[in-house]
Amino acid sequence: MKPILKELSTMTVKEWAAAYRAVNEEERQELLERLSKETIEESVETYFALVSRMLPLVLEAEGNEELQSLRERDYRRQFERWQRLAERTGRVS
Repeated sequence: MKPILKELSTMTVKEWAAAYRAVNEEERQELLERLSKETIEESVETYFALVSRMLPLVLEAEGNEELQSLRERDYRRQFERWQRLAERTGRVS
């Protein structure tokens, strides 16, 4: 993750994207290497272990009122955009 070490707030969008791609590629290579050595059972166990670790974070986020408010605002905004598009294209139900 060498490129990510630079402060995110000082990175340009292009620098951020390049760093993100580099990290993704590194993770992809690690995953390919690991999966080639794992059995299906080990892979499934790894997946469910990850789910178990993530579940408390997800539940905490779901209970966060500020996050829910932001999500609702985003959904409403997106719904309005789809409505305008439907009206313009004449595909209103």
